[in-house]
Amino acid sequence: MSKRLPADKRKRVIIRSAIQVFAETNYRVAKVSEIAKLSGVTEPIVYKHFDSKEDLFAEVLRKMGEKTLILFNSYRNEASGSTKEVLTYIIKTYLKSLNKYEKELQIFYQAISEIHIAKIKAVLLDCYESYANFIYDVIHDKEDGEERDIEYHDVSWEVIGFLIHLSTLYILQFYNEERAFEMCEKFVDKLDIKQG
Repeated sequence: MSKRLPADKRKRVIIRSAIQVFAETNYRVAKVSEIAKLSGVTEPIVYKHFDSKEDLFAEVLRKMGEKTLILFNSYRNEASGSTKEVLTYIIKTYLKSLNKYEKELQIFYQAISEIHIAKIKAVLLDCYESYANFIYDVIHDKEDGEERDIEYHDVSWEVIGFLIHLSTLYILQFYNEERAFEMCEKFVDKLDIKQG
């Protein structure tokens, strides 16, 4: 780096570099020294911000989860029509973004293989729970602060499972957008949700 960055900006640079290194290798073989080099800092500087590679990986997952929720909310704000039309728009727009966020998607799939690490499992569960809560709010047109029905998972988790399924096909390069959109329309049409 040509100049000293404030700590928060340096941390963001390290996280961006970690995304690149984890996606190109994987969590197990990625070296903190590679992340440091790509970030333009020394290894001790990385450890000044993160206690371990595990902590860095967990933070990467958390940041990616937050970014995904921001994207989902922006898709919701762009959408119009019935509940099913809004949900269809969100899913299709997410699917269109897969090529832009392929590295992040690969890292999420790596994380699933590391769920024996409590911190990584906890972050993954938080991410997926936040996605399910978002879908619940779309389906039930819930206002901020309202309590969610204990059974929200019935349809909300079904939607999350569908997105995971299509994301898996994408990662395996067994994905066709036109076919995925057809599947999306049929899937949403069959969901047991109110048309509002």
